[in-house]
Amino acid sequence: MYKIIEMSAIKAGVFNVLISYCCQSWVVTASSESQGSFSSAKNYTELVLEACVFGTVFRRDQRLIQDVQTFIENLGHDCAANVVIENNKREDCYVRICAIKFLCLLDGSDMSHKLFIEDLAMKLLDKDESVSKTRTHYYENSLQHRVKNRLWQTLLVLFPRFDQNFLNEIIDQIFQAGFTNNQASVKYFVEWIIILILHKFPQFLPKFWDCFSYVSKGDFLNTILLALKF
Repeated sequence: MYKIIEMSAIKAGVFNVLISYCCQSWVVTASSESQGSFSSAKNYTELVLEACVFGTVFRRDQRLIQDVQTFIENLGHDCAANVVIENNKREDCYVRICAIKFLCLLDGSDMSHKLFIEDLAMKLLDKDESVSKTRTHYYENSLQHRVKNRLWQTLLVLFPRFDQNFLNEIIDQIFQAGFTNNQASVKYFVEWIIILILHKFPQFLPKFWDCFSYVSKGDFLNTILLALKF
């Protein structure tokens, strides 16, 4: 799995084939056979995690290769290379689309799905912490910025399936993300998920206040309080 993910950084479309096959195998239907096939998904949350944040920042020489591939593909079947090599949706975004679509099809009332979602959410938060430790300051549109953007987008997609018991386990990590030095777009996602949590579970408000009231956090705290006011 990890070798394929590593290969996908230089060979477009490799990860696309892997994630689309896995998601199609795991998609839940009414049949008991599909339920059985989903049971293996719990062993591959790391794969779904990598799919949710997938997408490299290409160097100039790699972008040139991508442009040449696109040009050849646009020549159609008149070009002999296109007869041999099919275009299997090799864009980076297709990997993330497959993963998010799969997550949206999961049923939060199903215990196996619920556990999968919670395991993925914890891994996403751990990934955010590891990226923050790797690079204290990062520039806009860098790989770190893109990874953080994508993982918080995924957490927002997963949020409706979180219950109070699970949020008790991860709420400190989410609040702590408010202290981290992030680009504005990432800060907005963190603020939104905190607003949604406090709106749906107001019992977390004292914990939020305890976390932020002892030190001024400027715009972040003001944004949250203003949103709650309205």
